[in-house]
Amino acid sequence: MNIQIKRGLQENVNTLTLKEGEFAFAKDTGNLYLGNGTDKILVNSKTTTAPSADKLTTARNISATGDVTAAPVGFDGTEDIRLNVVLNNISTLTPGTYTKMTVDSKGRITAGSNITISDLPSIPTSKITGLPSKLSQFTNDSEFQTKAQVNAAVSALVSQAPETLNTLNELAAALGNDPNFATTVSNQIGSKENILKNNAEKTSVVDNDNFAITDSAASNATKRIKFSALKAALKAYFDGIYNKYVHPAYTPKARGLYKITVDNTGHISAAEAVTKADITALGIPAQDTKYTLPTATTSVLGGVKTDGKTIAISDGVISVNSIDGGTF
Repeated sequence: MNIQIKRGLQENVNTLTLKEGEFAFAKDTGNLYLGNGTDKILVNSKTTTAPSADKLTTARNISATGDVTAAPVGFDGTEDIRLNVVLNNISTLTPGTYTKMTVDSKGRITAGSNITISDLPSIPTSKITGLPSKLSQFTNDSEFQTKAQVNAAVSALVSQAPETLNTLNELAAALGNDPNFATTVSNQIGSKENILKNNAEKTSVVDNDNFAITDSAASNATKRIKFSALKAALKAYFDGIYNKYVHPAYTPKARGLYKITVDNTGHISAAEAVTKADITALGIPAQDTKYTLPTATTSVLGGVKTDGKTIAISDGVISVNSIDGGTF
């Protein structure tokens, strides 16, 4: 009988996984390795210099801290490692859209807010061109009296909000000019329905979009509500009247052969391991539920593990063909 161990080139040794007691031979270097169950050990060395280490004697952890963090990853030299780096959150910063920001020396935005009137710088009137020297010029200047100019201004104001009407009424009273100015503006603005009808259409809604409502708790005053708040209110309402189903919980079972119990909703509510009695109750003879290997004799093979090899018996002697460990 011939027994051949695994054999191949030295460059492929690192990819080998040897069982405990299994050999591997590097044909080009003459090195012989033996598996110990967890690793492979160099039994001899035919090279003039020590072979490269398969892995570090003591594994090390590699991690990252600071502005970014990464959980420790073990490294023993046998394969590449990849750190999962996470950029740390800035505790003082709330995610959002801002018009005013604070930046640190590393270029990170550390705070955000929106511009207010107090943030705007003072501009001297000498730097503004075309500004009338007195309020009466708004009523005397023929350019401001043309209907086209008034309509253009009104149209721009209409696109903002219904509250614009009060502002225009106050302006007309202050100017003391056109007593019908407020009526003209009112006709331009029209009803709330016309405002919605004539404004540009938006086909998608995001959380920061606003809707006009009348507040019944505040004398039906006109207010606005964000889409995000509207969604939360609708979810709380519908969660209270729909989808109250709770899936039943049962004891989990490991993989195996079980007798099962099913409830009236189709769920498996219980499972019990199948026994020999369950099998014989089906009419299967008890002797057919278990196979017993015969006793080995000079003519009968019994209780011998062959591992897929060809086995022959002659006069009570078992002979096996050549065993080849393969190549790598």
